[in-house]
Amino acid sequence: SGRESIGRLCDDITAGKVKEALTDLKEVISEGSQTDIVMKEIICALTDRLEQAAGSDDTGRILYSLDVMIKASSMFRYSAAPKEHLTAAVARACMPECSDDPADLKLRVETLEMQNQRMITRINELQNYIKNSGVPEKKTAVPSAASEKKNEEKKPLSASDREARLIDALHRK
Repeated sequence: SGRESIGRLCDDITAGKVKEALTDLKEVISEGSQTDIVMKEIICALTDRLEQAAGSDDTGRILYSLDVMIKASSMFRYSAAPKEHLTAAVARACMPECSDDPADLKLRVETLEMQNQRMITRINELQNYIKNSGVPEKKTAVPSAASEKKNEEKKPLSASDREARLIDALHRK
């Protein structure tokens, strides 16, 4: 149905999937929907998603996409090529990283900071879990005199190197 197609289209927009979003848009338009109605339905669907996602990690991306579509809709009625205008707006809504607006840049930085903070929290949780799990550390073979000398020359790992190794180990699981 049209509502499901608009839903998939909005999923792809907020996930940054340009190719899929444009394919979904073609499908919606091929179902016989007029471009101005599609634009309004996208804006309504994104508004609903924004209300549902308030305060979550997706809020910034949904807000960006909604803002792009609202700005595009204000110029839409005067467009000589409304279908192409809608297509460009959908593609732009998928790619906040392409915006040159300082407010969008600030939003992207804030989003990255939130993601970074969550990752640090998760790393700390994993480190505490490993420390408290009672899992014995790896035992290695008895080192030779040559390898002992090499080990003496090695510097201790920095906190960022330890975190990088931990993340790498988690990804290998």
